[in-house]
Amino acid sequence: MSDVFEPCASCGAKCCINYRVVLTDFDVKRIVKSESIAPEVFCELVREEEVKHEEKAVIFLSDGKDKINSYVLCLKRRRNGHCVFLGKEGKCLLYGARPTVCRCYPFEVGEKGELTKVKNYSCPREWKEEEMGTGEYLEVWKRREKETDEFAKKVREWNAKYGRKERRWGKALEFLCEGC
Repeated sequence: MSDVFEPCASCGAKCCINYRVVLTDFDVKRIVKSESIAPEVFCELVREEEVKHEEKAVIFLSDGKDKINSYVLCLKRRRNGHCVFLGKEGKCLLYGARPTVCRCYPFEVGEKGELTKVKNYSCPREWKEEEMGTGEYLEVWKRREKETDEFAKKVREWNAKYGRKERRWGKALEFLCEGC
């Protein structure tokens, strides 16, 4: 499948600077395969309240006492807040294997199956309908929904088995991204 959002090549990477990138295990596996790096290099668990993404699977980890903390699996960010895969020229170093949430931005599918722009999006470009690659975009969106649902099931399994007793995020990552 061709890349849906070719116009991103010259945008200035506002979405890579302004948002946390929420991951699924499918995203992690694609990145590991493409870049030959361990998940720990680019993944981190971020406190749930720091992630303003509607579709997120909340991972529980114990504090070792009686409190359960809630986290979301995300791409790491550099000290300056930029995505770890944002290059010096403002281009994605991972473009071909980027997470599905990145492939979908700045669009979502509306209630009637139509393509709409995300509210309050930071994409500086005005998108024309013919540039949106609607058919391809909808395929990516469907894949994203399927992968998000499957990852959420895995997260629920982790939470039920280990979320109230395990403290180490590496164990959660190992369980959630088995085979990476």
